[in-house]
Amino acid sequence: MATYTDRALTDGHATLDTSGPKTRITYVAVGRSEIYDDPEEKVRAEFWAELIYRYGYKPERIGVEITVPDRTPKDAADLVVFEDDERTRPFAVIERTEWRGLGRVRRTRLATSDSRVSRTRPPCVWKPPSPGARENRSA
Repeated sequence: MATYTDRALTDGHATLDTSGPKTRITYVAVGRSEIYDDPEEKVRAEFWAELIYRYGYKPERIGVEITVPDRTPKDAADLVVFEDDERTRPFAVIERTEWRGLGRVRRTRLATSDSRVSRTRPPCVWKPPSPGARENRSA
């Protein structure tokens, strides 16, 4: 079964470079390259591609390793979805954290600029944006 990452690679949204000692993935639309051999990067790549294919966000609007003002200067968010093509208005900040339990070793944290994450759920559970947010996404 093909993954979202496989589809992104096939469609040219991402590339893999195996010429060096470590495999690198490049997120083409934003020109960001990361070490794909890192298990965390594989999780990020899959979720990045899921944002494109399942939720319909434009690759140009998804930033990778973006410095977020409320965090320490050296700390960057895994993914940031922007409302605009210039990537100046953040819409959602997505952070991958690791936990162990119930056979799962990943969860994704989402915080949106207008607090669309449910306050009654655990703080690191993905909840897609409300249907009203669709105007901010590509068709």
